[in-house]
Amino acid sequence: MGKEIDIPLGEQIPTREQRARTVLDGLVTYTPFFRSEIVNPERLEDARTMLRQGLGLCIVANHFSQREAIQIYQIPFGDPELRMRRVVAPLAKHQKLFFMDPLSHLLGVSVKYIVTAETVRRAVEKGKSVPKQNEGAIEFMEDALKILSQKGILILFPQGTRRETLYSPENPRTVGTLMLHAKKNEIRLGFLFVGVDLAKEVEDYSKVRGFNLFNMYKLTIGNSLTGNELLTQAGGKLGKVDEIVYKQLECLVSPRYAKVPLDLNLYNDTG
Repeated sequence: MGKEIDIPLGEQIPTREQRARTVLDGLVTYTPFFRSEIVNPERLEDARTMLRQGLGLCIVANHFSQREAIQIYQIPFGDPELRMRRVVAPLAKHQKLFFMDPLSHLLGVSVKYIVTAETVRRAVEKGKSVPKQNEGAIEFMEDALKILSQKGILILFPQGTRRETLYSPENPRTVGTLMLHAKKNEIRLGFLFVGVDLAKEVEDYSKVRGFNLFNMYKLTIGNSLTGNELLTQAGGKLGKVDEIVYKQLECLVSPRYAKVPLDLNLYNDTG
């Protein structure tokens, strides 16, 4: 028999939603469309420990293709303990498909849609009404803080959108902003870093921005850090936190993807 998992009922999602997550994880794991391998799964224990200690958990991953938005759920849904927790995730509004709302409801996942620069660009190209950039961001932050305060899980892609390299001058200060709001609301955070990559070597990441169906993906489990540990590594400066985030992700992805452009100056202030 497996080890009994002792999580307070108030922190658990309903049993039917846990079962739905188990089914989805099986479909993703065993169908040829979404083949993947999880590297260093034993490192998930540190993330479990942070949740048991009352921290909200942020699963932080890089984002180069459309596939991550599905594949990353193997981490919380495939783990018997993480599977029981509430989950919230942002999604670019232009990526919303007809089945997403009923599916997220079935799985007990709170998906919040945000208007990104890419959403605006696509609307302009198609001659549609142009939405306001960052619309939905406030609602997302409110829901994320609520679920994190309940010892839940936030799925987070700090690059904000698909990027052809890990480092980009357009990367927002996603994690620093989250930590600022969490501090104001007295919410303790923990961070689990996950590197997402194709199992095969990629020469040009601009050519793998889609779902890459039938291609093997690799999810590499990295360090788990508390918010205080992350802030300490950033020298106590919230404005420097995202630099540490990318350093954590850099060692979990292909050197080709993590290569820093010679002309890149990520953050040129001292905030």
